[in-house]
Amino acid sequence: MRKLLSLFSLMILLHTNVWAQKCLSGDCVNGFGKYEYKNGDVYEGYSKGGYKNGKGKMAYANGDIMESDWVNGYANGQCTFYFKDGRKYVGGIKDGYWEGKGNFYWPDSSSYEGNWYVGKRTGYGKQVYNDKRVYEGNWVNSEKSGKGKMTWPDGHIYEGEFKNDVRNGFGILYYPSKRRYEGYWQDDKRHGKGKSILADGEIYDGEFVRDTLRGYGKIVKANKDSMMGNFENAKLHGYAKAWFNSLGYRYEGEFLNGIENGKGIQVKSNGDSAAGMFKGRNLNGEGYYKYKSGHVFTGNFKNDQLDGKGKKVYANGTWEEGNYFSGLLSGNGKRYFSSTDWYEGNFASGSANGAGKYYRSGKLYYDGNFDNKLYTQGKYWLLDDGVFIIAEKFSDGHFMEIQYPDKRIFLGTTKTVYYANSAENIVPSIGYLIKPDGSVIGAKWNNTFTGARWKDSTYTDVFYKSSNKKTEQDIHYMRGVAFTGFKKYTNAIQYLTKAIEGKTKNDSVYLYRGSAYGNINKLDSAMLDINKMLKLDGKNKDAIGWHATISLKQKDTTAALKDYATQIKFYPDDYVGYWNRGILLHQMKQYEQAITDYTKVIVLLPTGNDIVYVNRGKCYEAMNKKAEACSDYTFAKSKNNKDAGVRLLALKCGSQ
Repeated sequence: MRKLLSLFSLMILLHTNVWAQKCLSGDCVNGFGKYEYKNGDVYEGYSKGGYKNGKGKMAYANGDIMESDWVNGYANGQCTFYFKDGRKYVGGIKDGYWEGKGNFYWPDSSSYEGNWYVGKRTGYGKQVYNDKRVYEGNWVNSEKSGKGKMTWPDGHIYEGEFKNDVRNGFGILYYPSKRRYEGYWQDDKRHGKGKSILADGEIYDGEFVRDTLRGYGKIVKANKDSMMGNFENAKLHGYAKAWFNSLGYRYEGEFLNGIENGKGIQVKSNGDSAAGMFKGRNLNGEGYYKYKSGHVFTGNFKNDQLDGKGKKVYANGTWEEGNYFSGLLSGNGKRYFSSTDWYEGNFASGSANGAGKYYRSGKLYYDGNFDNKLYTQGKYWLLDDGVFIIAEKFSDGHFMEIQYPDKRIFLGTTKTVYYANSAENIVPSIGYLIKPDGSVIGAKWNNTFTGARWKDSTYTDVFYKSSNKKTEQDIHYMRGVAFTGFKKYTNAIQYLTKAIEGKTKNDSVYLYRGSAYGNINKLDSAMLDINKMLKLDGKNKDAIGWHATISLKQKDTTAALKDYATQIKFYPDDYVGYWNRGILLHQMKQYEQAITDYTKVIVLLPTGNDIVYVNRGKCYEAMNKKAEACSDYTFAKSKNNKDAGVRLLALKCGSQ
């Protein structure tokens, strides 16, 4: 706003009388005249008693012009003042001062319309600025003061209190974006208690300092997120509470520059919770994380994952502790699968790997190297769920021992094509399952669940059943039985010997070890074990059979024949004794006796066996009984026996 003419100078000029002037024309004392003051100002109008009275026009030496009513030398009534620079006042005047209603116009198109007092805009008035701003409200000494309204051409509107020509006190600012501020102002800045409401519905209610959010306040965002606490430069700083509903959690604790930083507590909508040192929305530093399921992780965290010293306690009571990297045990640590089963040693990527010790049922079970579960050519694996696997590699495949956390033990082969990239993919196929109650089933297993989730409810082709006590020597015994069944006799002997040394109550341990010795031609050892078995159970069919087999390997046919006779005596309805004796008599060229035994086999196997018919046919052929031989070969050929077909041709049986 340009400075108005000095009111003091104006007043001096306005009340000067005729005696300090030169009359140029007319009656300059009592009537209409024109006179000039010593300073060059010229008055033309009515005078009385030497003073300006009535209508008159003052032309000032500086170029300004005023047309006004005069009383006793003073301007009083209505006037129009023309400034040389183009400004203009039209309105009331009193004792030389603009007062009452008046309008002021500037050359730049600015204007004021309202009240004046002692030459100053005072009271209610309307100012229109050259930039299209409009103020309507109260004035004091030509400054906006008190209640008022300011409108900007871009759509901003302020309604409220002014002081010293700027916004001071309580007021509301409306933004063109439909945003608004309701609160206190100081020196044209938002300052003190206030509320900022954004167009999208976000609300800040709290303290402002010099146009910034600073001090205690609360924000409620359009997405229903909210935060409450101390703000610094429009960001949470220090202790605060925040409800991040859009992110699924709430936080109470320390903030830095609007971000969680320092001690705090976090509660997630999914039921999880965390406490400790935060940086961002994640634990970074000492803290704990508790899952809704009941798992609790404590220790040093990095980006919400254990990193460094830590401990995990699971809802099912199992737990682990040690060094962590990216949430997984790495380096030295312990993992408890139960109160009696645990591992302590080296970890890699969360799994047992390297030197370590595995305790089972409270006792050290294995002390040595553990293979990485991704190393498929390893031998010892301890899976994360507590499944312990031992792989024995042979030229014709692998024999697996799988120990489950619920104390089940599987011995046999697996369906997986050597682990399909991870030991976690191992699935039992054919073998022996030792259950926690000591019962054993040998079968073909069909369930495909891996790890500890494997279920033993589905199986076919059962080939073994027994019930044993669940002692370590009994487990050794079953290992020996399983290795024998898979023809891994050296391994079988190793475990059966451990069972004997442990004083197993399974008498058949001598039968299995004896048969294993027999299969690798350690005949003396084999005979000792078989004799022990027969001493314990003289009617054991398998032991009698093995005694005969070993005798034959020792070239003692007499003893073998005696064993077969004993077997037939005790088991007359079992074809095995007749079959084995028939073969031996056949080899000894005692054809008639062999035919008798073969015939007994055929009687006991009514569905027929092509091999026994071929063998009996050979005996008939050796005795020149062509018809009988041809009959047996013909039957055997009907069963697709190729040898029988060749012999039919050689004998020229019938049309053959």
